[in-house]
Amino acid sequence: MERGLVDFGTRFYLPIEVTKKIGSFEVNPEVGYWFASDKSSQAWAAGLVVLREVNKRLELAGELYNTANTNGTNHWNTYDGGGRYKLNEHFVLLFMAGRSFRGPSSGQPQFFGYLGMQFLFSMKHKKEGPSSEP
Repeated sequence: MERGLVDFGTRFYLPIEVTKKIGSFEVNPEVGYWFASDKSSQAWAAGLVVLREVNKRLELAGELYNTANTNGTNHWNTYDGGGRYKLNEHFVLLFMAGRSFRGPSSGQPQFFGYLGMQFLFSMKHKKEGPSSEP
């Protein structure tokens, strides 16, 4: 059954992001392009994320985001808030919720969000000292 949740075909997103620390905040502007096998799904995207570390384990963020298909058929303006919570050295909980600036008649999502887990694989190795064996 078709539900219209995803576009058909192959898509690839190529973002360019920059991070600048301003006081206790990090500002991350982004611009990118969605390459797609279906030409009507190709799009430009731009966004701005502002992050702040609350403590050693918690980081909160707010984001404004805009996506526009190159053929003019779709234009999304969204805002969201979320963050990252470091559970331990190898696991980070990711969460976000947001919505569209436009009303239901625009066909844009009125609410979206995610809850996920980031797995960090450390490449740290203990350095062995010289052996004391003869």
